[in-house]
Amino acid sequence: MSGMYERRIGPSALSAPYVREEQIEFNEIDQNDASSLNAPIQEVRREQTSIGNMPKKIWRARKHPERSTHIGKKRFKCETCLVSLAYPSHLLKHMRVHTGEKPFSCPEYMTNFTEKGSLLEHMMIHTGEKPYNCSKCGMNFTQKGNLHKHMRIHTGEKPYSCSNCGMNFTQKVSLLKHMMIHTGEKPYNCSRCGMNFTQKGNLDKHIRRIHSGEKPYSCSECGMNFADSWSRLRHWRTHINEKPYACSVCNKTFSQSNNMKLHMKIHNNDRR
Repeated sequence: MSGMYERRIGPSALSAPYVREEQIEFNEIDQNDASSLNAPIQEVRREQTSIGNMPKKIWRARKHPERSTHIGKKRFKCETCLVSLAYPSHLLKHMRVHTGEKPFSCPEYMTNFTEKGSLLEHMMIHTGEKPYNCSKCGMNFTQKGNLHKHMRIHTGEKPYSCSNCGMNFTQKVSLLKHMMIHTGEKPYNCSRCGMNFTQKGNLDKHIRRIHSGEKPYSCSECGMNFADSWSRLRHWRTHINEKPYACSVCNKTFSQSNNMKLHMKIHNNDRR
């Protein structure tokens, strides 16, 4: 293959979204010497695989014109909410938000999902598979999204902020639960002692700690059991010597926020 092969975005390039505005010049190269090419050129040569005398990507653009929108152009509009999407398949998935259709069903629990990928991730609950591992503390997760959320515990990132008090949270759901503090809403009631809680998770923790004594969360390092996963995580930091909480006065670090708060009293007393 020799000479100049031009790839342009424009009418003369069949309006293919897959081609970028660039020119790549190839010298005559023996197929047996392909290993001598650098990686980017090898990648381009693989992409240039042709059907007959026509590059495969141009052939695809002609065969599937519905995929031939330019990058960033969204031609398929939802008539319900007017959001625009790039592909018909994306619009089909989006429409399930409005119709409530969930065509993918779990055979174990008969739970339904809008997308096949969501069903596959859910099935890991039944198989016990947790392929996503935290490199900081070793915890495993069934879903990549849950790992990303968990990593904020280690990085300290809290992108969700309360407009009333300025408190920040790692997850949006945590912010929504926190907002109940300002509204005074406590919809979760303990049937044993009558206490009310803003969050169901807090009710569950309350029942385990006060009434049932259940400790379902076990430390894989020493076998200690805990009533909730957060207590286990705080304990786990003693094994890996992680101390994410730093004193703003003397920079001393702590594995738990409560220990840092106790330490801060030393500085507060010194100022009096």
